[in-house]
Amino acid sequence: MRKLSEISKKIFALDKWTSRAYFYFLAALYFIGEDLAYQIDPEIPVYIWTGGLLVLSLVLALGLHGLALKIFAKSPYVRLLDLLAPGLFIYALSQWLFDVQGDGFLSDTLVYGLVALVFLVQVFFLRCLDTKMAGTWRAPLLVLALVLQGGLVGFLFYPGFMSPERKDLVLGKDIIRAPKAREYTYGAKTPRVNLSKYVYYDGWNKKLRDWYWGYSLSRTPLAGKVYLPANKEAPVLFFVHGNHIMTEKSHLGYDYLGRYLAQRGIATVSVDENALNGFLGQGVGNENDARAILLLENILYLFKENKNPQSVFYQAFKEEDLYLGGHSRGGEAAHLAADFSKQEVYPDNGQIKLSYPLSVRGIITLSPTSGQYTPAGHFPAIENYDYLTIHGSHDSDVTDFMGDDGYNHNILKDPGKKKMAIYVAYMNHARSNRRWKQDQSLPEGFFYNEKDLLPRPYQEALVAKAIAGFLQDSIQGREDFFNHAKNRLPQGIYYIKKESGREETLIHFEDDHQLLTNNLGGRNRIQGAQSFKEVELSHTGGGSYVDKHGLQVDFNSKADYEMTFPEKDLRGLKALNLDLMNLSEAPLEVQVEVKDGSGKSLVLGPKQGLQGQTPVALKKFQYFTGDYEDKSGFESLTFPIPDGAGSLDLARIQSIQVTFFGKRNSRVLMTEVRGSLD
Repeated sequence: MRKLSEISKKIFALDKWTSRAYFYFLAALYFIGEDLAYQIDPEIPVYIWTGGLLVLSLVLALGLHGLALKIFAKSPYVRLLDLLAPGLFIYALSQWLFDVQGDGFLSDTLVYGLVALVFLVQVFFLRCLDTKMAGTWRAPLLVLALVLQGGLVGFLFYPGFMSPERKDLVLGKDIIRAPKAREYTYGAKTPRVNLSKYVYYDGWNKKLRDWYWGYSLSRTPLAGKVYLPANKEAPVLFFVHGNHIMTEKSHLGYDYLGRYLAQRGIATVSVDENALNGFLGQGVGNENDARAILLLENILYLFKENKNPQSVFYQAFKEEDLYLGGHSRGGEAAHLAADFSKQEVYPDNGQIKLSYPLSVRGIITLSPTSGQYTPAGHFPAIENYDYLTIHGSHDSDVTDFMGDDGYNHNILKDPGKKKMAIYVAYMNHARSNRRWKQDQSLPEGFFYNEKDLLPRPYQEALVAKAIAGFLQDSIQGREDFFNHAKNRLPQGIYYIKKESGREETLIHFEDDHQLLTNNLGGRNRIQGAQSFKEVELSHTGGGSYVDKHGLQVDFNSKADYEMTFPEKDLRGLKALNLDLMNLSEAPLEVQVEVKDGSGKSLVLGPKQGLQGQTPVALKKFQYFTGDYEDKSGFESLTFPIPDGAGSLDLARIQSIQVTFFGKRNSRVLMTEVRGSLD
């Protein structure tokens, strides 16, 4: 024990109160972090709260340490207390690194190595600051220590590293500048809603929340911010924020969207649901059904005000042009609200009646969650809504494109309805809300690679333009944005999947696992492939499965996949539409050929391209390890049938051949072949 004490003194100088204070301070950075300080009151500069909490924690730790030294002063093991502060630091540092291990692709060995390296740098730094160190080596060693320490601190605060692919992307200068609309807040004297049937919270969590808000969730007020255009009876989008710190006014983060839409004659209501958000790691259960109910209650209230001549909202909204939207959990809530508007009873308790007679025309989900509310294990299926879902490849909060679920469960039978799924390269989660800082809170956020991300103003522009284009298409019954989305959005990389109610699914892979037969009762033939198989699909970006299947083809330069079937009458066919995903780094090309029963064939126009994958490094470590994660999204390619179809007999179509062109080690995924009909 005496030797251990001497080592701690001579080598590590751990018996000094300054060393103890230093290591306690570093450990407190992890245990407190900006996130805890920020949660207390985001209106006060975070460094004030953080600094105050750090000082308080440091004083408390040193006080307790001093008390322990007095209590165990006569114990032969008292010097073990010298290891408490550095031990706590090592624990905090290891937990910190393990928290980001998965996203950063760090092995256990590398984590332990980094912990040891950082600890030794701190010890070396402290020893070099020791005024008792003498000799000619003190100055250069001190400089070296400062360089090492500066390197560590600089790495943490440096925004990250830009990948070569991101450097090659020319973004342009698309920034929206929308003046203030006619803006109103409501909530001071509005009706109260009982959400207690849809949430669960108790103990200190309930007491703290009820004290902070001044009400319990059994008496939740209706509140939000309204952006009105100059015109009366405007189409209206009710938009719901997602989960964040409940003390943050998240519903105020969409000014850019509300003002942009108001310029285009569309009203926006950003609903305040902050009381349902998390706080100090505690929530109110899987509350997305409560978010949906609160959204619907806000709509009923404002539509009542819409008919009140004494209200500022009198004749503000055209109730027949109602759209629901949301960000993150708010996106899932918007989908659920559309489902609840068609239900007579609450799915989890049939004794609870639902009555929301609304005419919802469309749904918009922005980086949505999915599966947080699944009654009886089912994802809520809906029908005949115009539907837009948007997600980013660099979202490190909702890492997978969960909007796939809502897209797939919105069945289109009305020929006038459309749905789109847009996967955006280099887009993240937080930059769609001006009140949110980054996808990950500190201290984990220190490792977040921000350099590859789209600039916040640029991301706001693409979100606003996509939503505006989609709404204008739906309101006016046109397909301008639907057909030309890439030309209407800021320059960037977009993977766009889309479908209209005029399309009929011809080929799919949901019937069985037989590779050589198809759902039309025919046979399949493939040439040039290294391998091919049917696979179960996961969310774009990885993660859980989506109860959908497709064909995966691996090839080197060219592969032909032909689907033959009994003669099928496709008179009125205007185009063939394929949903494909390129799982290769390099772009691919696709060509489609159709044959009839007499053997005549027609190549449908020129080859069309599929974009290559986007390399993703969410953590700074990945820049050094080279462990990038390649992501891509589904793209819908449309191959028009020329007028007259040449000599092809559309009444006797018997074969569809898809040819893929690529480089060595190419891989492509196909899920459906659909026909656009009159």
